[in-house]
Amino acid sequence: MSLFIDNSTNIATPIAMELCKYHPYYLLGETIWRFGALLCVLLGMPGHIIIIIVMLNRKHRRQPICLYFTTIAIFEFIYLISMYESNYYSLVFTSNYVPS
Repeated sequence: MSLFIDNSTNIATPIAMELCKYHPYYLLGETIWRFGALLCVLLGMPGHIIIIIVMLNRKHRRQPICLYFTTIAIFEFIYLISMYESNYYSLVFTSNYVPS
């Protein structure tokens, strides 16, 4: 089945995207990205909490670089929380999987 794509208009692009959604490799890749990203976020959160606890320890608190690491860990933790929420809702509420 050949698909004519006119570059002046994007009419055929949604059709091509719909055809790709049901390809097995597309479904496999989407599944890996959804669960892999979720796994990275869930493993990253405890790591950042540990960094914050260690860097705010009395022994390390006097070094100026520890404030830098603590600040980065806090902002990355906030970012991971926002990524977790968006990933969780996209995983639960949207699914392109169509069983064959």
